[in-house]
Amino acid sequence: EENLGRARAAFGEHFVHACAVKTNPLSYFLRHAKELGHGAECASLGEVLHALSCGFEPRNIVYDSPCKTFAEIRMALQEGVHLNIDNLQELERVSAIVGSDDFELSEGAPIGIRVNPLVGAGTIAAFSVSTGKSKFGVPLPKEGTERNIVLDAVVACPWINCVHVHTGSGGMGLDQLVSGIRTAVDFALEVNSAAGETRITTIDMGGG
Repeated sequence: EENLGRARAAFGEHFVHACAVKTNPLSYFLRHAKELGHGAECASLGEVLHALSCGFEPRNIVYDSPCKTFAEIRMALQEGVHLNIDNLQELERVSAIVGSDDFELSEGAPIGIRVNPLVGAGTIAAFSVSTGKSKFGVPLPKEGTERNIVLDAVVACPWINCVHVHTGSGGMGLDQLVSGIRTAVDFALEVNSAAGETRITTIDMGGG
C-alpha cells in the first residue's frame, strides 16, 4: 500500500496507475487497489472479466495482449475497457469490428496503439521488449517508410486516442525508459499534426 501511495504522489492526480492482474490476481488485493484509486492492467480476457467482477470501472481496465481474437476484441469494446492494439494485424481486426453495421463504438472509447520504441535491450535481455526482435508492439523507427506506414495506419483510424509504450519489465536504465516514453510522445504529436486535430489525448507508459 505504501508503494502504491508513492506512485500516486510522484506522478500526480492526472495519472491512473493500473496494477497488473497477472501478478496480483487476488480479489482482495484488487478491490483494495481500486479503493485507493488504481486501475487494473490485464493480459487476457479472463483477467478483464475478473477485474470487472472486482468492481473496476471499464475505462480503468487496460487490456493488453499480442494475440486478441475477434470475439475478445468485440467484447472488450462493448464493455468499454481501455483496449491497446498490439500490432497492425490486430488493428485490421479492430477496424473491421468498428466499421461493421452491427456495431456502434461508444464516443471517446479508450483505444490505444502499442509502439515498440526500438531503444534496445536492458541488462536483462529476456525482459526487454524494445528490440527489433520483440513480439510486442508495432516497431517504430525514427524515420523512413516503415514509420510512415504506421503513421498513416493510425491517422486513418480517428477512434485511436492513446499511444502505449513499454520498454521492458526489468533491467532497463533510466535513459532507456525516458527515451521510450519520448518516442511515444513524439509519435502522438506527429499523429495529431497529421490529423489536423488533437486525437491522441492519452499516453500509456505502463508495463505489460
